[in-house]
Amino acid sequence: MRGDHRYRLGVSVVLVGLALSVGLSVVSRSLYQRSEQAELRLRARDAASFLATASRSVETPIVSAAAIAEATHASPASFETFAGTYVGPRRPLSSLALWGLGSAGPQRLASVGAVPSISAERARALFAHVLPTSGVHVSYLAGRPAAVGYLLATGPRRKLFVVGTSLLPTGRIAAISHRSLFSGLGVALYLETRPHETQLVLASVGVLPVSGAHTSVDVKLGDATLELTVVPRGALLGEFFADFAWIVLVTGALLAVAAAVLAQGLARRRQAAEDLARRLDDAARENRLLYEQQRTIAETLQQALLPDVLPEVPGLELEALYVAGVRDLDIGGDWYDVISLHDSKLLVVVGDVSGRGVRAATVMAALRYATRAYAVQGDLEQTILEKLSVLLSAAEDGHFATVICAVVDVAAHRLTLTSAGHPPPLLVSGDGTGHFPDVPVGVPVGVLARPTYDSVTVEVPACATLLFFTDGLVERRGEVLDVGLERLLVAASAAPSGSLADTLAQAVAAMMPGGPEDDVAMVGLRWTT
Repeated sequence: MRGDHRYRLGVSVVLVGLALSVGLSVVSRSLYQRSEQAELRLRARDAASFLATASRSVETPIVSAAAIAEATHASPASFETFAGTYVGPRRPLSSLALWGLGSAGPQRLASVGAVPSISAERARALFAHVLPTSGVHVSYLAGRPAAVGYLLATGPRRKLFVVGTSLLPTGRIAAISHRSLFSGLGVALYLETRPHETQLVLASVGVLPVSGAHTSVDVKLGDATLELTVVPRGALLGEFFADFAWIVLVTGALLAVAAAVLAQGLARRRQAAEDLARRLDDAARENRLLYEQQRTIAETLQQALLPDVLPEVPGLELEALYVAGVRDLDIGGDWYDVISLHDSKLLVVVGDVSGRGVRAATVMAALRYATRAYAVQGDLEQTILEKLSVLLSAAEDGHFATVICAVVDVAAHRLTLTSAGHPPPLLVSGDGTGHFPDVPVGVPVGVLARPTYDSVTVEVPACATLLFFTDGLVERRGEVLDVGLERLLVAASAAPSGSLADTLAQAVAAMMPGGPEDDVAMVGLRWTT
């Protein structure tokens, strides 16, 4: 019975899948046909716009020639000089002629190109038709080869006529280049909106009149309205979309069969799936434990690279805080150090090595210990940063670092700041007002081989608090740095009075309520007098 049940399940899946496939195939075919017709109409409008633009290249020389004839009192030389620029192979017109209508009847005054033979009676009839009208009159000129004629009356009392012609292709059949706007289309262009083979201007289809899927658009040429009929020569949207309904049907049938096989397999191995789920739960639990262990190791390693204790200085409260980011398990490159100097001064260093991982931590450790060595031998903070730039090369090591050095004279309430591309510290007075000192910003360490750095000396008011930090505290994606600095200023100024350690913790909590996204290193100094 259970086996029969699994069989019925597979059959049901196949039937449902086939029904869905047929439905989707029918819908896909209907959508394709509507999209194909819409694309055909769009291309027809584009082609009509192209022809309308091209028609102006024919009308313009006709109108200009009429103006020249009127301005020069029908000077044949002036007319022929102008007409020569528009008549000839690969030019808009195959001929351009100037006629006058006098008492003796129509007379050709000037011409350029192969002018069709027009009898006096035919010319008189044409001119009589044009006289009451304005603009360019367009007509079909039978002959071998056939042509389209353009007539325009001008001159005093409209007694001058400009006659232009454009020869039509032999048999009125034109080949279309695969690079042209009409590529992929068959076209038929008629001189009237009720097409008849006698009014055919040119076509690229072999069978006329056009049958099957097609669309027609009117195009204005002079006083005539041409009709452009467009036929698709293939799938305008591509063969893939033409066959998409069949692809959907075949793919759906295959998927239905595959789903039926899978359903029966799942029914047979339900217990195996449950066992697998239990094993996956156990593996996930072990992975969580392993993740926590690895994160603990990374944090322990990070803390091992930072100072164990900070100097104790009379008149100064000194605290440091390091918060690891939650993005991954890699160790970061943020660090801080506080070094005792002679004359009861301190050197505070806060830096951030680009990137993460063991390599970034190695560079961080090298910079920290090198800074200590340079400070012990008595180098100034500018010299320390210059030497660090010699020690590190972004081109060779793949890392650079932003560093800020501060020489703190506790007794004198003064500090000297030197920055290598690092954000300035926040100085908060005893009354809660704060600002960021204007520190000259040099290039980060490792960018240039031998950079120079400038320092600035800042006076510190009584009972003031000084906060150094790395950019993880203030930088956010899609936000300029000034916004983060302003947010830190507000948070530090609004922090209630308490220990310096509480101030650092409250600043981090206010700046990163959802937890840190990046490592943050902070050093705080508070004068007790």
